[in-house]
Amino acid sequence: MTSFGASIFSAGTPGLVFLLLLLAAAAAVSGCFLVAVLSPDAATAASTAAVAWLVTYLPYALVASASSGGIDADIPGGVAALICFLPPSAQGLGMAALAQWEASGEGATYATLWTTPPANEAGDVGVPLGAAMLLLFIDAVGLMFLALWIDSSRFRSKDARALAAAAKDATDAAAAAAAAAAAGGGGRTMRQAPALVAAGLRREYSGARTTVALEGLDLVCAAGEITVLLGHNGAGKSSAIGCLVGAAPPTAGRALIGGLDAVVPAARRALGFCPQHDTLWDGLTVQDHLDLWLRLRGVWNGKERERQRVALLREVELMAKRRVRAGALSGGMRRRLSVALAFAGNPTHVILDEPTAGVDPRARRQIQDLVLSKARGRAVLVTTHHLDEAERLGTRVRPYTRLLTFSTFARYFKFAQEQNGSAGATITQLTGTYLVV
Repeated sequence: MTSFGASIFSAGTPGLVFLLLLLAAAAAVSGCFLVAVLSPDAATAASTAAVAWLVTYLPYALVASASSGGIDADIPGGVAALICFLPPSAQGLGMAALAQWEASGEGATYATLWTTPPANEAGDVGVPLGAAMLLLFIDAVGLMFLALWIDSSRFRSKDARALAAAAKDATDAAAAAAAAAAAGGGGRTMRQAPALVAAGLRREYSGARTTVALEGLDLVCAAGEITVLLGHNGAGKSSAIGCLVGAAPPTAGRALIGGLDAVVPAARRALGFCPQHDTLWDGLTVQDHLDLWLRLRGVWNGKERERQRVALLREVELMAKRRVRAGALSGGMRRRLSVALAFAGNPTHVILDEPTAGVDPRARRQIQDLVLSKARGRAVLVTTHHLDEAERLGTRVRPYTRLLTFSTFARYFKFAQEQNGSAGATITQLTGTYLVV
């Protein structure tokens, strides 16, 4: 290898240097994934990864100091490999072995991959280059497997049988409420099994004092209907959504999507999600975002992907902005794009967390029209703190089938109907008198 007129690693096989660096990069990425899974937020993950990288490099620093005579200790090669099994130290062993072979004038080759490099002025770590590469390969595979296992299992409750029974009870109660509403003249019933179910969801945040953000939420959202989760700021709507999409582990309770646990890959593939705050890449265009989401949804056929992309662009009225970067869009356009991404690929379950937050009245109306047009045949859950939006988007049936998600509000609403003597009164008419949100 030659750079700036100087040659390094010129005596051996250049491919070994590339292979060592490739394995080191793969192991580092797996380690970062593991730290990200274990960290509560991105800032903590970044700082933890940096500190962990420096700390796990210390075993190699000890071995290197012993091999060069910096400390009075003799560390055998096998022991050095054992204590340097994490990526930074294993990478150091590999680079040290390359340096020893290069200093000997022979260079590292495939024939000497498992041969202990000769001791010379470059040091004597006593570990073959092949052993260092094997350690990096094991790190890359093992850390990635560990990260995926923790990510898939950390939200599952230990008492799965009890939670499954609780979910069944919530589903049965919702179906009974729908049947009672139909018998009383409500008209519509749940013709399909509930698609989104939350049974006894509870979410606590620990700190100086424990804060309960969500307590005992029972939610049933049927296919073909729009269920509205109505509440003021800080009521726990976003915490509930985080549990439903698998982004935050519930302290207690269980979330089901299409009968599957919310963290199961099959459930995630069937779910479209629009977060409360836009998660767009400013450097990508509107068209790039839709193409990426459609590919993630498994739409690989070019013609089908183009057909769905054009249809979504027309529905959100962004056809003229399809080649504009997301960073140059207005707030309303960015919000419309986020809602369009939630419906990209035709998911059977869609969750929209305050889709009209921070937009002007015209954009808000456009987003509502889009939700109503795309909700057919899907189970859609919308959170909002606007009563008129809940009234326009929500399914028009009796309160326990329309607002199964906010039990306290539903009880007040039912009480208000009975006291008012008008079962057909709307939410807006009754809330101002009987409920202060």
